[in-house]
Parts: sequence; structure tokens; C-alpha cells
Amino acid sequence: MANIVITTSGSSIVVDFGDYYNATSRVDFTKASYHKNNVAEVHLHSDHVSVDMTAVPEEWKLTHDSAYSGADFFIVDSVSSVQPSSLSDLFDKITALR
Repeated sequence: MANIVITTSGSSIVVDFGDYYNATSRVDFTKASYHKNNVAEVHLHSDHVSVDMTAVPEEWKLTHDSAYSGADFFIVDSVSSVQPSSLSDLFDKITALR
């Protein structure tokens, strides 16, 4: 399964939703571009990293490992072409994008 791939382009964060496109009601597009300023908060939890957005009242629950996956979680394959090695690493990579 192709999971989420996150990259940056100028002042935007680009998210390729891979196989999540149309697999869940939350993702009805293949890619999205978010302005970096729209990332309000990033939190490290015991089983996921949450990303709160300001432009839309939404929280994304991200993980790096299929062991943590569930209906509410999205697995991230890479951030800036680097695969996260842990939840803490995923948190650091997402935070560095801002």
C-alpha cells in the first residue's frame, strides 16, 4: 500500500495521500497543498503524532508504522524523502517543516 508522502515546496507543505485517496471519507483528493502557516500545532502521543490545522478545524493523526494504524490513523511513508524511524522522529520531521 502506498501511504502518505509529505514534501515541501516553497511556503507550502505538499501531501500525497497515496492509497488513502477515496479509501476514507476524509480523503477525496490525491494530493493537497497546505500553507506552512496553517499548521497550528504538532503533538507527540504514545501511539501517534497529531497535527492540528488552522485553515480547517481538523486534526490529522499520523503514524510511521502499520502496527499503530487504525481507522483514525494515517501512515506516513516519508517526510522530505526520508522515512521516519519512530514516532518521535516523525514528530521532529513534521515540526521541522514549519
